[in-house]
Amino acid sequence: MTDKVKKAHYQLKARVVEKRCNDDICEITLFCPEIAETAKAGQFVMVRCGDENCDDPLLRRPFSIHQVLGENIVLLFKVVGRGTEILSKQRSGETVDIIGPLGKGYLLQDSDVHYLVGGGMGIAPILFLAHSIHQEKPDSAVIVMLGARTEKELAALESFQAIKNVKLTIATD
Repeated sequence: MTDKVKKAHYQLKARVVEKRCNDDICEITLFCPEIAETAKAGQFVMVRCGDENCDDPLLRRPFSIHQVLGENIVLLFKVVGRGTEILSKQRSGETVDIIGPLGKGYLLQDSDVHYLVGGGMGIAPILFLAHSIHQEKPDSAVIVMLGARTEKELAALESFQAIKNVKLTIATD
C-alpha cells in the first residue's frame, strides 16, 4: 500500500475524552483522528466493550457515528445489555478498541429540502447527516423529525437546534 492510498477502515485504541449519561442514554466522545478524518454520515464503528484480556462480551458492538468533532467522534447509545453497560462505565483517559468507519454512508441528494426521520436510538446517525447536509448544501432546508419513548431519549436536541436551516419536530410516546 502506498502513502497516497488511505485505508478503508482502522482498528485502533480510541481514548475516551468525555462521557455523559442521563439515566440509560449515554454519549461518549472518543479521540480517534483517523476515523474522524475519514468518516461519512451514516457510517458506524464496531467497539469492543470488554477488557482486551477477556472474552466477555465476546462480540464487538456496532454504533452509528453520532457526530464528528475535530479529531473526535461521538457515539450515542442506550444501555440495554452487558456490552453497553460496560461501555457506559468507561472513564476519561481510558481506551476502547474500535474498528471503523464501516459501511458506505448516506448518499446526499441534490435537493433544496431534505427530510430526516429517526426514532429511538435510530436518531444517532441523524445529527451527523444534518451537519453533512449543512456543510455540502448550506442553503438547503433540513426538516428533522425525531421520535422516542421519552424526552430523555432525545438527548441530541440542542445540537440539532444549533444547525442553520434545520426545522426540528419531536414526538414521544
